[in-house]
Amino acid sequence: MSLAEIREKIEVEKTMYLKIKMNHAVSSLDNPLKLKYARKTIARLSTELTNREKGSSLEQKVETLKTKTEALDIKEDIAENKKQENTDNNKSE
Repeated sequence: MSLAEIREKIEVEKTMYLKIKMNHAVSSLDNPLKLKYARKTIARLSTELTNREKGSSLEQKVETLKTKTEALDIKEDIAENKKQENTDNNKSE
């Protein structure tokens, strides 16, 4: 299910919840737990939406960290090579 589909499903569930709530206010529902189940469904969908949105931003952060780590590794390699060259130059003198 994509993010757009989840958002759409949340809107549908909220609409259904409001209808059930209105019906309950007018006349008693045969199963008042439907209100509770509707709220929980909305909460679950909202949680899933939030987790997926955070997940995509988390993936971007991980990718950025990988790039930064690779850059640091390259810098360390360069510094190590320079030290090795200096050591080699001092030995040959």
